[in-house]
Formats: sequence, structure tokens, C-alpha cells
Amino acid sequence: MMIAGLGLCVPFLAQHIFEEGVVIAEIMVYLVIAVGCLRCLSLFRTVQHVDNPEALERDMRRELVLRHELCRLCIRASIIFTLFVLLSLPVLWWWNPL
Repeated sequence: MMIAGLGLCVPFLAQHIFEEGVVIAEIMVYLVIAVGCLRCLSLFRTVQHVDNPEALERDMRRELVLRHELCRLCIRASIIFTLFVLLSLPVLWWWNPL
């Protein structure tokens, strides 16, 4: 949602190449956060552990912990970065480049 919102704001905010660069960099950060969120939603492959249920359980626990921590990181990063974007948009609106 923020990527689409920033994409719509570019024609209104970008009066200078620096402003376009800031908005494009913000979109790129949101795309990286989205890739992390997609990693949290991916499926676990069990084909390699058909013969060994102990290894399957161990790997599933490790994968769940990793996904939990990655999800926490992505949520925290999106909240902090959204605050940064909300503060930077008015600055870009009123900033007059030379």
C-alpha cells in the first residue's frame, strides 16, 4: 500500500531530481521489507526429511523461530520507516531546491 501511495505522490512532490531519488529510495526500502514478509509466508519443504522425523522436527522448530524473528524485524522496520516517510513527505512538499 505504501509503495502505491508513494508512486502516486511522486508527480506531486518531485520538483527536483533529488526529491525523485528520495521517493524512489523509499519505494526500494518498502520492496525489501516486502521480500522479508514474503519469506515469512513461504512454505516449508518436507521432502528432504521423509526418512528422519527427528531432523524434520528440529528443522521445523528452527524455521519457525527464524520466521518469527524475521516477521518481528519486518514489522518493526515497516513501522519505523513509515514514520520516516510520514515525516519526510511534508519536508519534500515545502522544500525548495535551488
